[in-house]
Amino acid sequence: IDAEGQEVFYSGMVIGGEHDWDYQDTDAIRKDIVNGKEGKSETRRRATGVRWREVKVHQHRWAISVTGFLHGQPIEEEEESVLIADQMATKLSPTSYHVALKGVSIPLK
Repeated sequence: IDAEGQEVFYSGMVIGGEHDWDYQDTDAIRKDIVNGKEGKSETRRRATGVRWREVKVHQHRWAISVTGFLHGQPIEEEEESVLIADQMATKLSPTSYHVALKGVSIPLK
């Protein structure tokens, strides 16, 4: 969002362009949502070997692939979910950004 409150889309990379990066190992915290509000229950796992890859598929769209490992509290079975999230990338300098991703995970089973 620019100074006038208008949405600004990143458009510097050509369609078909891609980039990827590795995240440092960290704790992954999953919080339950109860009646539309964040609940008190949370699950902590250690996320390691996380790689984020993006391919620009349209002027305002990216295909995203995130892979990695979760360690910690037992997982009952394999999970597959749809993620709906908001990603905010704030440019700090010509070569660095602060990135925040917040959203919901909807199990497919």
